[in-house]
Amino acid sequence: MTPRYVSLLSAAFLCGGAIAQSGTLDPSFGNAGIATLQPGSLHDVANDVIALDDNTSLICGVARVGDRNSIFIAHLLEDGSLDQAFGTDNGYTFFTIGEEAYGYAMARDSQGSIYVTGLAYPTFAQAVVPLVRTDAAGQPDASFGNNGVMTYAISDSEAEARGIAVIAGDRVVLAGSLIDSGFDRDAFIMRVMADGTPDASFGDSGLAVNDNHEGEDLLTCLTILDNGNAVGAGHANVNFEMKAMLFMVDDLGVPENAFGLNGMVMPPVGTGDHAAWGITADETLIYITGWSESATGIDLLLSAIRSDGVLHPFFSGDGIVTLSVNPVNYGYDIKRYGNGDLVVCGTTGEGGFAAPRDFIVARYTSLGDPVMSFGTNGATVTSIDVDFDDANALDIQPDGKLLLAGFTSGFTAATDNDIALVRYDVDWTLGASQPSAFSISLSPNPSFGDRITVMHSSIGAAQAVLLDAAGREARIYRSIQPNAQVTLSVAGLAEGRYTLRLQTDGQVQHHALVVAR
Repeated sequence: MTPRYVSLLSAAFLCGGAIAQSGTLDPSFGNAGIATLQPGSLHDVANDVIALDDNTSLICGVARVGDRNSIFIAHLLEDGSLDQAFGTDNGYTFFTIGEEAYGYAMARDSQGSIYVTGLAYPTFAQAVVPLVRTDAAGQPDASFGNNGVMTYAISDSEAEARGIAVIAGDRVVLAGSLIDSGFDRDAFIMRVMADGTPDASFGDSGLAVNDNHEGEDLLTCLTILDNGNAVGAGHANVNFEMKAMLFMVDDLGVPENAFGLNGMVMPPVGTGDHAAWGITADETLIYITGWSESATGIDLLLSAIRSDGVLHPFFSGDGIVTLSVNPVNYGYDIKRYGNGDLVVCGTTGEGGFAAPRDFIVARYTSLGDPVMSFGTNGATVTSIDVDFDDANALDIQPDGKLLLAGFTSGFTAATDNDIALVRYDVDWTLGASQPSAFSISLSPNPSFGDRITVMHSSIGAAQAVLLDAAGREARIYRSIQPNAQVTLSVAGLAEGRYTLRLQTDGQVQHHALVVAR
């Protein structure tokens, strides 16, 4: 099937109509919900964020210190201000490794120690994978490598890591890419012990490399499944086309043969170029976000993939959701809330250098339907500066608030990159686990025929409207009386994902329907 497009419409439907809009800026954070930081002199970018138990947070990324790009770590207080008691340099910890270093991903272990990985150039002749560690207060761990710094020269020319996770025994799993001896870029998953040395029990001396095909392939993110398997996502270049790619290995670093071909899957999430940048998982499914090329531009991508590597058909009808707000839309990170809802962040705007683009965050149910009560029909766009505003990472605080981290720039106003952080209020009770004001049953679903049966428990008659994937009215049905099975026609509708909206007594409920032929 082709992807279904979800666009922002002119109004949002609120369940009950009395609950404040979810997905709005939190006025208690920073300046009316937005905070900016300048740890360096020029190139300041936050690439990852971790929400802590006390609703404070950690961020990492790259900042230009002196004349060199360096990895930084910082701790933010609950109001978004910098914790100046953290780290070694007025609220920051910097790691300058050789000529340049970039921090891309962050994790914590059972002791509260902080790890950051990314890319480093000890000399410009070779790029290596760095792994830095501090204690919970941001002090470099002198017992780890060279004053808190380990480097892994897993390629003679270039290697980088963009995904990280800490597993049992405080072992660290990394995912990224390396240039092999044939000058191809290959994806890798690596595991190191708590002291930073490669784990000899994993792969080949700690390293599992995906060399299933010729050409470039790389991983940009990583998650650990409940069974201990590690799966990374990114993209591969096949016949000069970019395709989203996943690579899975078991706990011993052996490619998972049940997952695609030798542990590698390139799911058909689009007809043009596409790529994955964020990943998460639940007990049965892997979710990725990224971007997909379309006839109108570039769309934010969200997809659900089964453990055998096949797109999950009941997620939005074909396993694919794309969000198009502006000509260019990218998804960079994804998280799953406890009720099964998914939130993705990234950027949306115009194409071209210095063309304006803004933070975007969107929320979906576990079936791939936009949560209409969040933002404007499921998404919120936030402008920070006149040019680039990119949300590279997000996390969900214990109090349910959403925290996004990235950067903002104002090239046309002669300003440089600054760290940008945005926090949103969220009412999670409006999502997938919300106790319904009235129940809805709908069968069969998926519908393989021309009719469906609907019954609801409201005290009054309900007006029913069937919306297509773009939110347009596909059918309007007569009033449906409560507590009685009513047959509705879906004859003539194209196959795909729909939403049945029932409204009665000031209440609105939505129910996903998949029409199959």
